[in-house]
Amino acid sequence: IVIGLCGSKFIAALIVKIIYGYGWYETLTMWSLSLPQVAATLAAAFVGLEAGLLNEAVFNSVIVLMLITSTIGPILTQGFGSKLAVQRVDSPVKPELESIESLTSLEKGLKIIVPVYNPETESYLIEMAGLLVNYQGGRVFPLAIASCSSCRLIDPEFAHILSRTRKVLDQATETSKKLGINHKPILRIDNDIALGICYAARERDANLILMGYQKLNTIRSRLLGNVIEQVFRSSHCQVVMMRLSSQPVTLKRILVPISELSPQTLDLISFARLIAMSTQGKVTCLYHCPNSTSVSKQEQLKTELENYLLKDHLDGGINIRVIPNSDHLGVIVNMSRSFDLIVLNALDFQPTPGIIVSDWGTPLLSQIDCSLALYKK
Repeated sequence: IVIGLCGSKFIAALIVKIIYGYGWYETLTMWSLSLPQVAATLAAAFVGLEAGLLNEAVFNSVIVLMLITSTIGPILTQGFGSKLAVQRVDSPVKPELESIESLTSLEKGLKIIVPVYNPETESYLIEMAGLLVNYQGGRVFPLAIASCSSCRLIDPEFAHILSRTRKVLDQATETSKKLGINHKPILRIDNDIALGICYAARERDANLILMGYQKLNTIRSRLLGNVIEQVFRSSHCQVVMMRLSSQPVTLKRILVPISELSPQTLDLISFARLIAMSTQGKVTCLYHCPNSTSVSKQEQLKTELENYLLKDHLDGGINIRVIPNSDHLGVIVNMSRSFDLIVLNALDFQPTPGIIVSDWGTPLLSQIDCSLALYKK
């Protein structure tokens, strides 16, 4: 019974490998994940024994099956999964070039979508988009969406919603004119605000969506996610959520915490560097390591970071600091007090895949007093 189960699970994983072209570590990880047989197997075996369909010997074999598979399954998964992670990190031949190429295409001509729905934050957002566009060239698209999810287009209620949306868009247009920004306002009617933002960005071939901070103040948003999370999941381009506590032009000291060396890290730093060049500021990269790290090892880490980040491409306006401290979030909060803006990678703080802001963002954001940007590519 044990051999039959393990063999059949392996054959199933092997078939999937052939169909989808998975590697061996991926196949073995999938096989090990499917091995453990516990609750449902025990229930079925117990019912079979009570009904007289299974004898005591077969039932005992099922117990042995449960013990073996529940023990070796996690062990094999840990072994194969760790090799899979290393394989994926080492797979890109030139991760720096891939990352820089995507950023370079963004810098050649920015097309920034700025959803405007909160008059309290739209002025600073448009000003930030204007700084980026004025430095790199491109156009800002203030976007206002009239939601018709709760009413019909002919209802007086929707006429009121549409009128209010036009006023918000007119305010954004007036702000863009005062700042001398190359802009084109967009008014859109859609059932879903988040998808409306993503569709508008795709239609204009935008390479950046710049959004304001949105609190999770309803039960529905906490359960289903807010507009920012949905845009993070659905957008085809880079998305940045910003909470600006002062004028963007004053954001000259920019902090970028990093936890690993990867193409995603380069994208994050490159975006922060783009802001710094627009505001004539400077970027500081913060790398934290365990408390037990020696001084010589810290210097070695700093040298490696400099060689990785500054060589050839990111060679100006960046300072690197290595701090030994096991409290990752505590270091970020303490360091942020000396900076004007902190840029975070949203995916670095995911407790589990698929959960972005609502599970961790609120406690962290409440402790950071300076302006903040959450970046996701």
